Amino acid sequence: MSHRRRRPAPHSLPRHVRAAAAVATFLAAIALTPAGAGAATDPSVCTVTWDGGAGSTSWGEAANWSTNRLPESTDTVCIGPTAKVESSGFGTLGALHVDGSLKVSFGSLRITGDAGASAVDGSLEVTGSGGLTIDRALTVQHMVQSGGAVTGVGRLVTGDFTWTGGIQGGQGTTEVTSGGAGLSLDGDNHAAGGSRTVRIDPGAQAVWTAGNLDLRDSSRLDNAGLLDIQGNQDFTGDGGDATVINEAGGTIRRSAGDGEVVLTYALANDGELEVKTGTFTVQASTPPGDDSDGVFRVAKDARLRFVYANTFSPVSKITGDGEVVFAGGVQQVYGAVDAPLVVDGAQVNLNADVTVPRIELDKGALGGPATTTTPDLRWESGSLVGTGKTEIAIGGAGLNVDSPQGHGLFDRALVIDPGAEAHWLEGTIVMLGSALLDNHGILDIRGDVATQGCCDSRTSIHNESDGILRKSAGGGSAVIGHSLQNDGILEAESGTLALQAVQNAQSGTLTGGVWIVRATLELGAEVRRNAATLVLDGPGSKLQRPDGTDATGLLDANTADGSLVVTDGRELDVPAGRSDFENAGDLLIGPDSTLRAGGAFRQTGGTTTLETPTSRLVAAGGTVDVQAGTLAGPGVVEGSLHNAGTVSPGPAFPLPEPARAMKVTGDYTQAPGGTLDVTISSQDPDTGHVRLDVGGNAMFAGTLKLETLDGFAPAPGDEFELIRHASSIDEFDTVDGLAPDPAHSYPPPEYGDHATVLRRGPDPQISIADTAVTEGDHGDREARLQVTVTPAPKRPVQLTWNTTDGSATSPSDYESASGTLTLHHGETSAVLSVPVHGDQAHEPDETFHVDLSGVSGASVAAGRGTVTIANDDPAPQPTGSGDPTPSPDPGPGPTPAPGPAPTGPAAGGPPARKPDPRRPKPRPARRCVDRLAPLSRLSRPRAPRAATRRRLTLRGRAHDQGCATLKRVGVAVARRVKRHGQKRCRWLGKRGRFGRPARCDRPRWLGVRGAARWELTLRRPLPVGSYVARSRAVDRAGNRELRVRRHGRGGPNEVRFRVR
Repeated sequence: MSHRRRRPAPHSLPRHVRAAAAVATFLAAIALTPAGAGAATDPSVCTVTWDGGAGSTSWGEAANWSTNRLPESTDTVCIGPTAKVESSGFGTLGALHVDGSLKVSFGSLRITGDAGASAVDGSLEVTGSGGLTIDRALTVQHMVQSGGAVTGVGRLVTGDFTWTGGIQGGQGTTEVTSGGAGLSLDGDNHAAGGSRTVRIDPGAQAVWTAGNLDLRDSSRLDNAGLLDIQGNQDFTGDGGDATVINEAGGTIRRSAGDGEVVLTYALANDGELEVKTGTFTVQASTPPGDDSDGVFRVAKDARLRFVYANTFSPVSKITGDGEVVFAGGVQQVYGAVDAPLVVDGAQVNLNADVTVPRIELDKGALGGPATTTTPDLRWESGSLVGTGKTEIAIGGAGLNVDSPQGHGLFDRALVIDPGAEAHWLEGTIVMLGSALLDNHGILDIRGDVATQGCCDSRTSIHNESDGILRKSAGGGSAVIGHSLQNDGILEAESGTLALQAVQNAQSGTLTGGVWIVRATLELGAEVRRNAATLVLDGPGSKLQRPDGTDATGLLDANTADGSLVVTDGRELDVPAGRSDFENAGDLLIGPDSTLRAGGAFRQTGGTTTLETPTSRLVAAGGTVDVQAGTLAGPGVVEGSLHNAGTVSPGPAFPLPEPARAMKVTGDYTQAPGGTLDVTISSQDPDTGHVRLDVGGNAMFAGTLKLETLDGFAPAPGDEFELIRHASSIDEFDTVDGLAPDPAHSYPPPEYGDHATVLRRGPDPQISIADTAVTEGDHGDREARLQVTVTPAPKRPVQLTWNTTDGSATSPSDYESASGTLTLHHGETSAVLSVPVHGDQAHEPDETFHVDLSGVSGASVAAGRGTVTIANDDPAPQPTGSGDPTPSPDPGPGPTPAPGPAPTGPAAGGPPARKPDPRRPKPRPARRCVDRLAPLSRLSRPRAPRAATRRRLTLRGRAHDQGCATLKRVGVAVARRVKRHGQKRCRWLGKRGRFGRPARCDRPRWLGVRGAARWELTLRRPLPVGSYVARSRAVDRAGNRELRVRRHGRGGPNEVRFRVR
């Protein structure tokens, strides 16, 4: 394969591209000057000596020679130190020794060296049209060439060479050695031809101030010293095979001139090529088999250009603050690069990992199998190619794509590092093969651009977890036609960002990183479930499908992995129709924004935040049901709110003016598992605490949690309005945080008609009334004592009660009893029942007592109630004493009921005995007449989650109030549903399946194991839903227990629970 330089077409070459300068070997010859130079020549070696006999300086006059003849080819010619000789003819010498000066101005003078070594210890000048041919070696102390030609196969060695014109030709070498003035190139033109080598030895220097250097044929400039170019002159040539070799240790330096120096022949730099000013253009290829091993150093504001193919070995280095321009050919760079690069029409292969301070890709290609790192890449046009990687690092201007021309990314990875930026202003990027755009920094699309091409199945654009991909400008569409995976932040801020193949939107679920939409984001699919972070910011934000329809129209869930933000005036209606929306992740509704569910809104986990008072959550077709997780913030809930999780009204502290509250336009119902979390920072009603405002009724259960911020302690007179409501039912089961520290506490909640407040109001008075009961002849009767609270309490009143013997004793006269009693707010009375035993013994009226103790929430006005057992048995009839006098006629009156036959003397029997008062009265046998229904109690189950597939077990107790015994206990279980807006129950059958929706007052009873302590395990696991369970006991007298309800909630024989 030929490695000859291609001859550039004249019309395509710059003005100064004319020659190839070979400067590398000029300075070496001075070091070879023999010892004793400068001393007179030994006359014994001279066969012909100059004596100037003709009185002239002409070599061609015989009288000027000691032999009176012209020197011949076998002569050793000697010229003395004071002589000045000029040769203008033709001659051949065997050897030459000059101590004076010799000028060759015309003709030709040949030194064969056959007579021995030659030396000029004075000066030798070749000028005009003179020619000097050296066949062996000639050492010259001071060499001057202003014209003519120096030729031959021999070696010209000098330490002081002034070259202002003429040609160096032949096959020999001109060697500039160290120790002298070196080589001075001045004048108009200098040329080397044939295969001559002009060498500058180590330590020698050449200063080139004017005139072009023309290397012709296969001549060579070999520099091992210093070649200093001071001006705008060029290396020109005739299109031959001339070369410039800058050897190891040598330096070619452009130190002056602001124009361009052009080297038009091959350059192998194994030393240092330094461009300190202007432009240095290498307009030829590297010599075959002689790659550049040296350093290319470019100073600031200077420029080094390569036009044809060059090879830079692994030990080479391109460095400096100036630009290195590759303007043509294939550039193979295996070494280090630490200078700004400009690729302008070349194909540059960077075959080793390099970090380049700046790259400008105007046209051509930049590639290679290695990693090219730069903080500054300006991509005007051209392509990034190869199997390697181009990496945009932090610390510079980043990547800028700002030309309408095409840009190619072929089989190569373009990586934007964390913290780095890429700005895509205009133009199209064509991605082919295994091309990859991998963004860890910021990729900012500032125009209506596009990616084109056909790639393989791998992801073509990957926005990593630390990356930001943004469309920040351009009112039209930026089309990303390649496969895209977003694990970082993607922002659509202007116009339309169209993503035609999004890997994150598969099967209707949006996954991955953060999607911020302020303008229009077009996805190639619809979004039914959000498992990513999706931000809809502003009224103009839109997530659409390619046909322009709303991509969120069927969005019905924000999963546990999802985060959905609707803010700055955005209204989001999800899903279409009257379907429910479920949030299990994080949902934030910002200022002036609304999320409107077509049906019910269910919170099954995570957090829903109503950020400001203008944030609205609407359940258009149902309720807002917080089954788990947290609903927080000072916004508005339009509709009713059911809380089985946590509700935390109000914003973060400190509060803005005025106080902020969460508003619920409908009813508020808190389940036993729910928590209302209230934060208190001061007693200031405007800024000290948050509040829940309920437009309808409030039904309380579960926990009220008071969180006191550090630095605040409540005082005894402080009041805190926590909840406003139209009315309230029941109380919180638990209040946490009443004592924020050992020395301070809040009063318990006071449940008023229109507000629930923490304050220390006056306690109502509680009393228990006396009562009387007729004992009866047999069985039990109930003594009912009324407990009264005056006035109606605003917080729960709790107490303990127990019976105490009086003249009536337990268990003969009554059944001792004790228990606890709670009167909820608004309740003014309750009844305590104590069983009283009947008998047929005539006795005085007797009494026992019921005492109240441990009263909280009220002061005791009357703490003891007395029960009087009124005797209803007749006195025994007097018995006869043997007096035959008949009894007086009682007169008219009712006929006595038939009784047992009289005994005693009147009946002819033995006389009756007088009862012994010391013996207890015998109790007559009683016949059971039971009209009291039995009672049962159903324990609240711990419902398993549906996913565990565990069966539910219900447990409870039952007992009979009368004299009969329990016969059986039945349990009914129903799933609570809505049908046509009405509450219905699907009752569980014996086979473990639910029936059709029916009225909730028509249960289907299931048998249980046991009676006094009973248990029922369901046949099948329960699905997710809301349930009710009821128990009913039946005794052997046929009495059936009634359903016990308490203010709209289930009583002891009814519980409600949920399966999640």
